[in-house]
Amino acid sequence: MRMKTDARVCSFCHKSENAVAQLFGAPGDYSPRAYICNECISVCNRAVTQERPSSPPVLALRSALANRFFMLVKSWLDLESQGEDTSEILMELKTMARELIAEDTADREAD
Repeated sequence: MRMKTDARVCSFCHKSENAVAQLFGAPGDYSPRAYICNECISVCNRAVTQERPSSPPVLALRSALANRFFMLVKSWLDLESQGEDTSEILMELKTMARELIAEDTADREAD
């Protein structure tokens, strides 16, 4: 049978307070009480502050077709919110989406 211990440990890496430089606890009115150590804070800080890639994940978003596509999406949303028939715009959006996907695929294959 395991005995319950009052030793505080990091809720993320499970190191005891004796194994780390600092252990920070959540406010006392939260239950169960959570703790995070300085080492896990450093890991989280590095993850949050990592530089993002400079190029967008979808290359086609830089194209003129993408700009037209987003303007059409805005029109579609405006018309739909007014209760208007949006079936023609939806057909055009589907066509443009296929073109954007094809453009992106071609760009990726060229790289």
